Amino acid sequence: MAKGESANGDGTKTARWSLEKPCPSYLCCIAAGDFTRCDDGEVDGVPIAYFAPARFDAATLKRSFGRTGAMMRWIVKRLGRPFPYPKYFQVAVPGVGGAMENISLVMWDSIFLQDEALHAEAGENVDATNIHEMAHSYFGDDVVCRHFEHSWLKESWAVYVETAYWYETAGKDAGDWDLHVNARHYMEEADQRYVRPLVTRTYNSSWDLFDAHLYPGGAWRLHMLKEIVGDDAFWGATTDYLATYSGRVVETDDFRRKVEEHAGLNLTRFFDQWIHGRGYPKLKASFRHDAKKDEGTVTIEQTQENKDKQIGLFSFDLEIDVEDDAGWTTHSIRVDDKRSTAVFQCVGKPKQVRIDPRSKVLFGLEFNPGEDLLKRTLTDAEDLRGRIHAAEELISTGTRANLRAVDEAMAREPFWGVRAAVADALGKSGCAEAIGPLAAMLGREADPRAKRLVAKACGAMRDPRLRDALRAFLDEGPPPMAAAQALQALGSQRDPADLPRLEKASRDPGLHAWAASGALRGMGALRSRDALESLEARLPYGAIPEDARPAAVEGLAAGARLFERDTRARALDRLADLTRDRDRRVRLRTAAQIGTLGLAEGAGAL
Repeated sequence: MAKGESANGDGTKTARWSLEKPCPSYLCCIAAGDFTRCDDGEVDGVPIAYFAPARFDAATLKRSFGRTGAMMRWIVKRLGRPFPYPKYFQVAVPGVGGAMENISLVMWDSIFLQDEALHAEAGENVDATNIHEMAHSYFGDDVVCRHFEHSWLKESWAVYVETAYWYETAGKDAGDWDLHVNARHYMEEADQRYVRPLVTRTYNSSWDLFDAHLYPGGAWRLHMLKEIVGDDAFWGATTDYLATYSGRVVETDDFRRKVEEHAGLNLTRFFDQWIHGRGYPKLKASFRHDAKKDEGTVTIEQTQENKDKQIGLFSFDLEIDVEDDAGWTTHSIRVDDKRSTAVFQCVGKPKQVRIDPRSKVLFGLEFNPGEDLLKRTLTDAEDLRGRIHAAEELISTGTRANLRAVDEAMAREPFWGVRAAVADALGKSGCAEAIGPLAAMLGREADPRAKRLVAKACGAMRDPRLRDALRAFLDEGPPPMAAAQALQALGSQRDPADLPRLEKASRDPGLHAWAASGALRGMGALRSRDALESLEARLPYGAIPEDARPAAVEGLAAGARLFERDTRARALDRLADLTRDRDRRVRLRTAAQIGTLGLAEGAGAL
């Protein structure tokens, strides 16, 4: 706590502080500078304030972080514990690259500061990070992991607090969307890069653990645990755990024992599978209806087993909801072998068959119960996970009728996240019949939160219809992050006629240079010599907004790496000069891009 300041008579002053609670050294932070300050009241006697460089005003700070007080009131109630520190200040400065949960002074990169346009399309992104860092005040700051292998006790928890916050303050769709995004991020890493146990001592650097397994993968495991033991036992155990270990260090078993005490269950198998084990279930499901017997049969096959990767079979309960002429019924199946089957009575022909409609289990799913059932799920399912899955299955067929059904459903889809996910699936499909629906989605999207994601999806394929849709979208003046994605996607269409538009946008002076950065990446995506020359001219300090210069580096490297050696060597010369640039962000981005040119002499520059 601050103990006062005294003037020294020579233009300097001395500030005195006292540390009244234990503080891990990595969570100490001092910020010195010419700051704008925004005080934002107190919560239960805990003062809240925000700081940023003087070029930002208090209104920007308030707009960006103004929900902090409400978040603190929510988290104190949710966790059943008073806030553990005497103040909660936040400072945003350039070059941090993210946010860090330093005790009583959370540090942010200033790119999180928002004007009105940015706040409309990405205010929820800042809110998610805000509640994440606040959660660390409990998980990681006050209750400290004994060793790095137990880092999930802080990072997985902080991500799951985000999910709980969305469910309880924004509603079911918002919470389900958060779970959906987390699952996709984790599965992408597990499928394309590596699998590892959540708790492991095998790593070259402790930073290796701070990955998608630890953040979204671990958050999903906490969600599953809550669904198994119930809300009362889960949150009661959490409150008890935080109270018992306040100011102390913990290991995974400390948390497990608390949940077992409150749930009255032995959770060893759950922790062995999901915390100490590898991978996640990949399910291939099928459905068969026997009209003569009025029976439905769902067969679940686990396909993830891989001895080389040490991934085995999982054991869990799975709910299946069926809609027939009598309405909805819920059936439970124990999945504990390579193949499991559920047989149930039907009244008439089933209209929908839904697997885990309440998002209780983490798994990948391949399931087409029939196109008529999928189309009804696409329009009528109450859960967004079901609507997204139905759309993806229909898109994968590539047929005109099914793509038309998806297009019509998205025109009526109420939740922006579903529209964004479906646009992504359309773009990745590579299907000719997907181009029309995707272009139509970009033209009619009204929610600022979805605009940038739909625009990004339009860069996954090249077609005159997508190029025209992107041009029309940009003519309407979209918000800055959406403009950035649209400009990059426009470059991916590789029409040389778009270079002047991209060049003009590369000098856009907007806050954090979002649009300018997108335009510079779009210039690289054009893959033309004219674009490379234009990018070279934009590399020097002062040629474009400073916040956009790292994107100019990306654009040059991306545009040059597919050319012949002489062109790549020229690009390397330009990038080598930037390894000594005055801007640290430019130097770091340059170091990351030099290797993509595939020239051995790049090692010298590094």
